[in-house]
Amino acid sequence: MAEPKKKRVKGTLPSCPVHQQNKVCRVRQNFSPELEESLCEVISSLLQLSYKFQALAEVFDQDSVALFRVSKFFHEQSKSEEEAAQLLLKHMANRGGFYCSKTIQKPSCEYVRDLMTALNMALDQWKIMQVYFEELYSLSMDCLDPHSASLIKKHFLEPTMKKVKLTGDVITNAHRLNCTPDGRGSFGEYLIERLQEELTK
Repeated sequence: MAEPKKKRVKGTLPSCPVHQQNKVCRVRQNFSPELEESLCEVISSLLQLSYKFQALAEVFDQDSVALFRVSKFFHEQSKSEEEAAQLLLKHMANRGGFYCSKTIQKPSCEYVRDLMTALNMALDQWKIMQVYFEELYSLSMDCLDPHSASLIKKHFLEPTMKKVKLTGDVITNAHRLNCTPDGRGSFGEYLIERLQEELTK
């Protein structure tokens, strides 16, 4: 008699509550339903994050704020997160998985008017995504899926860790330069330029 499968400890990784488990694809390639559900929800999280960064880009493009480089930075990060979601979608399709389309909620960024608040918001979101990717990597290894594990580590986990580290460093430097949430004494243009330069290396 075979040993019962070890139950995985539930972490923070979301899983799709309406995933189409009953669909069977003829090209399905050793793709765990548990991993598929989690990937489905993480893709939605990436698209939500892309929408939030686009909303932040629009905030800094207003004439009352007018920080061009900051707006450009968040626009590029929005595009980057969308491309990441597309990469995961392609991976799911190649493995015979299904993505359940969801409604992307409108982000609440109306109260953001300064760089420090926006960077702290971005940092919090990237920390959440880092935890998701760490758990996705662990789940891929548990499901004996080295292909998914390699993709997640190379294209998602490592880049997100870099973003968290660099954003944290920029926020620390902003405090040292006496940047304040109300925008007084701000070196926002300089800080965001340095961050963009590091992230694109």
